[in-house]
Amino acid sequence: MEFFGVGGMELIAILLIALIVAGPKRMIAWSYTLGKWAAQARKMWSETAALLQKELDAAGVDIKVPTEPPTRQSLNNEVRRLTSPVTKPLQDSLKSVQTELEDVKKSADIGEAMTPKAPPSNGTPTTRPSAAAQPKPTPTSADRPDAPSESGGYGTWSS
Repeated sequence: MEFFGVGGMELIAILLIALIVAGPKRMIAWSYTLGKWAAQARKMWSETAALLQKELDAAGVDIKVPTEPPTRQSLNNEVRRLTSPVTKPLQDSLKSVQTELEDVKKSADIGEAMTPKAPPSNGTPTTRPSAAAQPKPTPTSADRPDAPSESGGYGTWSS
């Protein structure tokens, strides 16, 4: 739940800090004043909505003005109601694809369960070892002409 973009834990932290700063007696007075302001704002909203509705009805416009201040939930419900004709076919096709996918998964599970998996007869794996597991031959100095000789040098200098 959010109230003016402030979450529940943030609201509790603000109230605790206000309680420490103001003290319990002033907190009660502040809460009372805040309640009066909220009631006054709600009254102003309903009066404005009634006046606007009266003007819209007189002009012949078919729009219903909400009498309560909008909340996030009411706005989300209104958007969902307005977009449902567009999104309904997409949701229906998505559901049908999901059911077909589940059917394919079930049939694949049944196919795997029916194929027997026999262990190797002699207890050894039937696969060949990979190339990384096989030992590599070590290169010798004869394989490379520029390699040092067994005596440790690159050759002899003739003087």
